Amino acid sequence: MPRTQREPADGLFYPGKGPIRRATRPGGRDTAAVGDRLLRKTYVLDRDQVERIAGYARTRGVGINELVRWLLAAGLNALEAGTWELPIETVEVKHIAAEQG
Repeated sequence: MPRTQREPADGLFYPGKGPIRRATRPGGRDTAAVGDRLLRKTYVLDRDQVERIAGYARTRGVGINELVRWLLAAGLNALEAGTWELPIETVEVKHIAAEQG
């Protein structure tokens, strides 16, 4: 049976979830809000990451979205606590100047 506009794509129940509503951001792109706490967003992941996440979710019997939220929260908490550090390196970027005149 096809899902309706009011059902989340993953079919899971979210506490406090109301009907899915659309909120237009500047620039005309939409983001779907699920309840007052959750937003539906799109991020680009490596294929390997997607497969690993799906595997962990499947073997542990939890939803993929729930696992991703937990993983992101754990990572952000570790960054904020200083137990993880981003592996950032400084690079020099050079640009060709536009021709004048």
